[in-house]
Amino acid sequence: LIVDQSDVNELVTGILGTCAGDVNLDGAVNGLDAAIIDSSIATPPASPSWANGDLNGDGVVDAADRGLYCPADINCSGTVTVQDIFDFLSLYFAAAPKADVNGSGTVTVQDIFDFLSGYFAGC
Repeated sequence: LIVDQSDVNELVTGILGTCAGDVNLDGAVNGLDAAIIDSSIATPPASPSWANGDLNGDGVVDAADRGLYCPADINCSGTVTVQDIFDFLSLYFAAAPKADVNGSGTVTVQDIFDFLSGYFAGC
């Protein structure tokens, strides 16, 4: 049995129902996930895995993995479109945990600014 990246993608998006950048699998791609990836880039783990930021499954946590982290793709479509803005706002007004883009633990106005910053920067 060989498990490849397409199997990981199916598990994360199809079965777990989250996005590729959700390192801690809490259902939201946010600052907590970025912190895990950045920490693993700064201090490489002995056994790189999804849990410490190896999003592309190449056995190394590096800039390529950080590039897959995209909180602006709030609907996990694989691309950032205007639909992400509408989906984010729906989540925001429902105070859904997934709208906590910065990972502060609460949904605040700052999440709007952080989402838009990521949206306009692109992923």
